[in-house]
Amino acid sequence: MRHVLAKIFLWGLACTLVGLMLANPILAATRDVNCTDDQTIAAALAQAVPGDTIRICGTCHEAVLITTDRLTIEGVDNAVIDGTDVDLGSSFALLEINGAQGVVLTGQLTVQNSVGNRPSAGIGMGVVNNAQAFFRGNIVIQGSAGHGLLIFSGGTANFQAGTVEVIDNGGDGIVVGNGANAEAELAPADAFTITSDRNTRGFHMVNGGSFEMLGGTLNAADNRVHGLRVAYGSNLFITGLGKVFLQRNPQGLNIESNAQALVSKSPSITEPTVTITDNTTAGVSVQAGFIDLNGAIITGNGPVDAGLDVDLGFGTRARLTGNTIDILNCDQTVVLSPDTDVTCPALPAP
Repeated sequence: MRHVLAKIFLWGLACTLVGLMLANPILAATRDVNCTDDQTIAAALAQAVPGDTIRICGTCHEAVLITTDRLTIEGVDNAVIDGTDVDLGSSFALLEINGAQGVVLTGQLTVQNSVGNRPSAGIGMGVVNNAQAFFRGNIVIQGSAGHGLLIFSGGTANFQAGTVEVIDNGGDGIVVGNGANAEAELAPADAFTITSDRNTRGFHMVNGGSFEMLGGTLNAADNRVHGLRVAYGSNLFITGLGKVFLQRNPQGLNIESNAQALVSKSPSITEPTVTITDNTTAGVSVQAGFIDLNGAIITGNGPVDAGLDVDLGFGTRARLTGNTIDILNCDQTVVLSPDTDVTCPALPAP
C-alpha cells in the first residue's frame, strides 16, 4: 500500500513541477527574426506561446497579426515593419493586436507606410477586440494612409516608458473609440513621452473612448484639424504628474457632443502642467460638452487680436479655475459652475 501511495505522490509531484515549468516566465523562449535574412515575424508567431519574446531586426515587409497572450515584441537596432506593397489581407492594420492580452512593445521599433487594400485599412497599428498592449520602448508609427494607432472595440493601451511618436499619417494619430481605453501611467513628466504630430487629429477620443493621463508628457503639434478631440460620449482625464502641450493646430483641445473632460494639475505641483498656445482658430473649444479645467495656460491662440483662447458653445457646462486665459467667449446658453473664477464673456486685458 505504501508503494502505491508513494507512486501516487511522485506522480502528483511530477505533474506539479511540469505545471510550474510551463507557467514560469524564466523558461519562455526568445525567437529571433532577422528580416534581412528573409526570416518572417509571421513564422515566429506561428510557433510562439504565451511568455515568448519575438526579437526583430532589419526591415520586415509583412503584415503582422498577434493573437497570442503575453508576447513581447522587441525591436533591435531600429527594426522596421514596412507596409510598402504589402497586402494586409483580412487585417486592417499593418501591426494588429487582436484580442491578445498582455502584449508588450519594447526596444526600437518603427511601423510605417501602411497602405492597405480596403477603404477601412491603411492603419499603422491596431489594438482591438479587448486586446491589451503595453508600450515600454521607443516606438514610431508613421506614414500610413489611415490612422497611426487605433485602439478600438474594448482595446486598452498602457503607456509606461520610453517614447511613442505617431507622425505624418493620413488619418488621425491616435484614435481611442468604441469603449476602448488609453492609459498613461502615474510617473514624472520626463519618464516617458507620447507625441502625435502632423496627422489629421493628434489624439481622438470618439464613441465612448476614454483617455486617462496620470504621468509622462503629451505633445500634439501641427495637426491639420485638432490637437486633441473628445467627442460623442467620450472621456478625457488629465491630472497627476504629467504635462500636456497642444500647439500650432487649428484647434488645440476640442470637446463636443456630450463628451467630458477633467483637466487638472496635481495639488503637489506649483507650475501649470497644461499649455495650449499658438493654435490658429481656438485654444479650447467646447460645444455641447462639459469641461473642468484647472491650472492651464491658454494664451496666444487664433489670429492676432481676433482669436479665441477658450470658446464655450451651445449647451456647454464648464468649471474654470486657476487658469491663465487671454480671451474667453461664451454662448448665452453656457452654464458655469458657481466657483468658476472667470466671467462670460471675458474681454482681453487692455
